[in-house]
Amino acid sequence: AASDMILERLEYEIQEMRQASAKMSQEKRQLEEDLAQASGKVAKQQKIGKNQKAKIETMQLENASEKEKTLEALKQAEQRQAELRKAEQKLAESLSKVEKLQTKEQQTRTVTHNEG
Repeated sequence: AASDMILERLEYEIQEMRQASAKMSQEKRQLEEDLAQASGKVAKQQKIGKNQKAKIETMQLENASEKEKTLEALKQAEQRQAELRKAEQKLAESLSKVEKLQTKEQQTRTVTHNEG
């Protein structure tokens, strides 16, 4: 009778251990699932982050390109302005020469006229 009680006790303990083991396995599976979900979320966030970074880099490149174009346009505008100033200066010099010639012609005419 005593040996029966010991066997029953052992069987009960084995049963408890099996239940505990099953519970631990279930918890482990749940943790693995949670971990997989968390990893998935992290991967998704990283992907979103990479996409955003790529977008930002593209925007920065576009901005740099626009800035370059603007600077180039500005440089060209300044060059045209300088060329325009040179042209105006030449025009002024030409006008001045023409006026001097006209004045000389008038003086010559006046002198010739007075002599005649």
